[in-house]
Amino acid sequence: MGSLKNTLLVVLISCVSGCGGNGIGTPESPVWFGTASLEVQNEYFKQKCIGFGFQPDTNELANCIMQVSAAAKASSNQRLQAANASLARMNCQSQGGSYNGSDGSCTLPKKLNCKTEGTLNGDQFSGTTTCDDMTLQ
Repeated sequence: MGSLKNTLLVVLISCVSGCGGNGIGTPESPVWFGTASLEVQNEYFKQKCIGFGFQPDTNELANCIMQVSAAAKASSNQRLQAANASLARMNCQSQGGSYNGSDGSCTLPKKLNCKTEGTLNGDQFSGTTTCDDMTLQ
């Protein structure tokens, strides 16, 4: 699994370094907003607004670009937050924990650290066992 992660990281870094400001990923995605230059983003939203019927070089077009790009960024941020929460939940549950979606906390199970001392005489054991609770890390 580590090899796959390393391969994906190399591919991502190579793509980001060679993108030239055009961005990677689907337009309006969190990755695209993080990698596309402001000029590329503005041109994308300009074309979108022209497609809505706004005329070039007008205040109405400028307002459309601002509104549509702001709405797309907000939507992108919401999707990114939802993805992060989903990953946190899966990570917590993969460790046997209980995930609280309202505050993002993960309660991991307890394990017992036990020590047994005593003597064995034939098949009879006499002694004590003491345990301490420990949260898994």
